[in-house]
Amino acid sequence: MANKHLKDIIRETTEVLKEESHQHGALHEIHPNDVERVLRRGLDTILENLVQGNRIYLINSFNLEPKDYDAKYVKNPQTGEPMVIEPYRAILIKPSESAKKRLKVGKKTYPLK
Repeated sequence: MANKHLKDIIRETTEVLKEESHQHGALHEIHPNDVERVLRRGLDTILENLVQGNRIYLINSFNLEPKDYDAKYVKNPQTGEPMVIEPYRAILIKPSESAKKRLKVGKKTYPLK
């Protein structure tokens, strides 16, 4: 399984958008910088909403939900001394039903159905 970075997603998205624009007769060129700007702004907006405690539903993909965990009192496994794990927030990621089906089948087509 390959690791993907934002630059890889930008390149792939630019290629798909260029192909779609040619199929629909669009006259304007799509530049990778434009795709990067849109993706970064979208990701910033998603993160800001998660910080505020909002759930994010990305239809036909997955849902993101912030979850707050309380402080925990545990023992240090090496010394046996009691210690406190401070409260923290994590992001839960749950795939949608269509994403689960697609992952199960292993399809690599767009759009998700």
